[in-house]
Parts: sequence; structure tokens; C-alpha cells
Amino acid sequence: MRRDREDLRRPIADSMHTEDYDSDGRSCCASAKTGFLCLLLALAVCAAAAFAVLWRVEATNAGACDFSGETALVRRALISLFFATNPVQQQTWTRCDSDGEDGAQWVSTEPYCNWKCVECDDAGAVTHLRLSNTGLVGVLPGFLANLTALQVLDVSGNPGLSGSVPGNLGRFMTNVSVLRFNETSMSGSLPATLASMRNLRELSAAGAEFEGFLPASLPPLRTLTLTHNKLSGTLAGWLASDEFRLEGNSLSGTLPDGLAGVIVDLSGNKFSGTLPSVGAGGASLRAISLPGGCTSRRRLAEAAAADEAELEPMTLASLAARDSSEWPPGPSPPGGACISGTIPNALGGLIGLVRLDIGDNQLSGTIASELGALGNLTVFKLEGNSLSGAVPKEVDALGHKLVDTKKVKFGDCDLGDNCLTPDPDVCYVHGQRQCGGPNATEEESWYDVE
Repeated sequence: MRRDREDLRRPIADSMHTEDYDSDGRSCCASAKTGFLCLLLALAVCAAAAFAVLWRVEATNAGACDFSGETALVRRALISLFFATNPVQQQTWTRCDSDGEDGAQWVSTEPYCNWKCVECDDAGAVTHLRLSNTGLVGVLPGFLANLTALQVLDVSGNPGLSGSVPGNLGRFMTNVSVLRFNETSMSGSLPATLASMRNLRELSAAGAEFEGFLPASLPPLRTLTLTHNKLSGTLAGWLASDEFRLEGNSLSGTLPDGLAGVIVDLSGNKFSGTLPSVGAGGASLRAISLPGGCTSRRRLAEAAAADEAELEPMTLASLAARDSSEWPPGPSPPGGACISGTIPNALGGLIGLVRLDIGDNQLSGTIASELGALGNLTVFKLEGNSLSGAVPKEVDALGHKLVDTKKVKFGDCDLGDNCLTPDPDVCYVHGQRQCGGPNATEEESWYDVE
């Protein structure tokens, strides 16, 4: 009895037997704790796997739901787009991700034709995705190619959208007529497969970050707007029948003949050669913008005045090497286009033209009297070239008309900084200079008209 009482008073640890320990010498308590942690880890893994399986079942087996006319791959494509551009941690989608009178929330049990910013045809096929200014963050998934009936894809105004255009879109989405990537951060080269989009009529990516060459061929576009990207290479042809806007890139080489379109804006590039001839489709031209980057004397003077420096030591090479932020405001910094040759007389036949901006190039010869027929002009800029001779009476009359009727703003009718016989009544003609003679030098005198 006494021995039993002594055993009860012993510490519990002293009374444990060797069989209470595992083979590694760990206590049963420690083994139980490790097992509990392993169980928790296993449960977490299983929960994640179950979520993934449920999502895949929702995405791929939509046919199990009673959504009349829906296609499983289309639902999966839309869900993929949602999760690829709407990070779970941030939930960036705004305009198109809430229930309302104009549609249901994305990735809901509602048929996808009822989701906001989604439009379908009578057969239930998705034809329009209008996701502009929605807060997309991420990249466009290749699964979008399953939207084979899509006609309009608009993701403009989403600066958080990055990555390239999936190459398979052009191969499978052949019904697309409108692609809009304006004001996004999308980059890379425009895929050559865009040529397979036989119904494509508008390709717009103003203010994006696309680079590389233009595709060698494109469908017969009405609108091509790729302003202020990082495109380079040459221009193979006039690729759009209405709006053709490529300003603010690094395109170079000569311009192809057969100028055509309604609005042609190539400013802020590095083209050279001569002005192209007008093509058969040029009769509809309303605007031609090709201000150059050749450094005119007036621009040199402006830069010198801005720096409170002397004009003498400033040369084209030194100015072109300077940081562009130091260059005075204007559409074309040094190093841009520098078009030479003469102004084609055929431009005078474009009576619908409202904008002719070909200043700051190296154009020479006389101003054709035919230009006097351009009575609809609101911008008439030939400044900063080497045009010579007298201003034709027809152009003189045009200048008076533009000014008297106030069809042009101040500075938008400019023939200054050329070699013209001065006429103080024709738009802006200050800064005419003597040039073109056999002994012409950089020090040629000016005769300004006050």
C-alpha cells in the first residue's frame, strides 16, 4: 500500500514507460501535434482543389444548367476573361461587374447574354463585348478566341490592361469588325494573323504601347488609328479608306504613291522623300497632316529665345541631340519627317480639303495657283519650307477669304519662313528669307514684313 502511494506522488513523467515513446524518442504528445498540423494542411489543399474543380465544372459543364442556347466554351471564355483581368485581391472591375437594370453581374448563374457589357444576337451568340473604362487589369486570355461570333471587342480606357494581342484571335475570330485597344498598356507586335480577320473594318489603338512593324497586310480597313505607339519600319501602302492616323510613331522611309483616304495624319514620324501623288481614292480627302521635323530658321530662333542664347552656335545636329523636352512646343520635334520636292498641283483639286499641314519640311518650288481653289480650308500651313516666288493671286485671294471670314484660327494660316515675295496681307508671312541662290549660306539675311 505504501509503495502505491509513493507511485502516485511521483511526477507523471517519472512514471511513464518506454512504450509511451515512439521509436525516434518523440513523445506521443509531439506526434499528435504533428499529425494535427498535417491534417490542417491536407484540408487546405483539398479545399483549394475542390474550388478549382468546382470552377472548372462551372466553366466547362455549363450545359448541365438550363441556359437555353448557351455554349460551354463561350461561357468558359468569358469567365477566363473575367478572372484574367480582375485580380481577386483587388477586384478592379467597376462598370460591368454589378447587377443593375442594364444587366446581371459577370460569372453569375444568369445566362451570359444577360451579363452587363455583353451583347448577343437572336441565336444567343456573343457579338459585342463593350468593356471600355471598366478597370481591366491583367492580360487578354487566348481563350477569347472561342468567341467565334464576336463582332466588336472594345477594351479602351483600361490603362491596367497589358500584354500582347493573343495571336489566335485572328485565326478564329474572323467575324470581328471592330478592335479597340485605345489608352491601354498593351504592347508587343500586332500579330500577322489580323490579316485573317476578313471583316475587320476598324483597328484602333491610340495611346497604347505597341511596337515593331505594321503587319505586311491587313483587311480593307475604313479606320486605322495607331497614334502615339512605338511602331517602326516603313509604310507599304495606304491601309485605310477613311481615317488613317499613325502620328507619333517612329515610321520612316518614303511615302507610297496613291495618297487616299479622308483623314491622313502622319505627323511626328520620320518619313523622307517627296509628297506622294494623289490616288484614285484621294478625291474624298479632308485632311492631310504631315508637318516635318526639319529645323526651320524660325524654330531655331524660337529655341534660341527660349534658352536666352545666341542663334549663331545652334545647329540642326546640336538641336536634334538635345532632350526633346527642351524643344519649343510644336507638332514635330527635330528628327521627324523631312519631305522634299515640290507641292503636287493635284492637291488643288481636293476641293473638300479642310486641313493642309505640310510645314517644316524641305519643300521647294513655287506655290501652285491651283491651291487657291481650296476654299473649305480651316488649316493652311506651308511654313518652314523653301518655297519661292510670288504668292499667286488665287492663293492671295484664298488667304484674304480665310482671314476675313474667320474660318481659321490665329496661326493656322501660315506661309512664313519661306523664300516668298512678301505680302503682308496673306495669312502669316513673316520671316521670309532670301535663299536658293548659288551663294546661299546659313547666314542669309531675312526680310521680315511687319
